[in-house]
Amino acid sequence: MNRYRIHPIFYLILSIAILGFAYQLIVQPMELIKEFIIWAIVLGVIIFIYRIATRNRMNSEYSAFLKAAKKSKRRYKNRAASNPLKKGKQYGKTSKSAILKKKRDHSHLTVIEGKKNKKKNGTLF
Repeated sequence: MNRYRIHPIFYLILSIAILGFAYQLIVQPMELIKEFIIWAIVLGVIIFIYRIATRNRMNSEYSAFLKAAKKSKRRYKNRAASNPLKKGKQYGKTSKSAILKKKRDHSHLTVIEGKKNKKKNGTLF
């Protein structure tokens, strides 16, 4: 069952547009070609202006992304180099420096102080 119903006026407008296109194709085909060329040029200019306007913003976002990706790659490369499994050590024997490094790695997280330990007023039940 179709959830979206198209209004009958849409069919009327579409049929009038098709009749107008067919009429112009039969009576004045060169004018129709000229109109298509003009619309293509106008659309091309609009797309060109849009790309120029968004290029600076995209370049700054893309450069920030590349910088973060390079930093992440460097971090994971260091982790892989210090991985005890790749060095031939046994799984359970990790050094304390690797554990401390793992704990310090979360520099992007911050602690938000809350009111967990504050006692509530006893009047409210």
